[in-house]
Amino acid sequence: MISQAITALRRQGTLALVGIGGQATFDIMTVMTKGLRIRGVIEGDARPAEFIPHLIALHREGRLPLHDIITEFPFAEIERAAQAASAGRVIKPVLRFG
Repeated sequence: MISQAITALRRQGTLALVGIGGQATFDIMTVMTKGLRIRGVIEGDARPAEFIPHLIALHREGRLPLHDIITEFPFAEIERAAQAASAGRVIKPVLRFG
């Protein structure tokens, strides 16, 4: 997937790697000759002190419908939650304790 993304980038494009792990193999010459940038993104690179209040304000205004995004699962069903997310059946699985 990363190799395909690199191939799809235009000259001097940027590939942001989000939520992945493991190792990747790609053609360094493609990166060099196209002047590409590859960077990791942590937590959306947001500043939590600013971003979280912004999200709360959006939710209060009705512009961030969390009830449509979140699907709750009991912690005992963690594997089912992971499978549902992987299959694209849920957007954001949230595990409940107790």
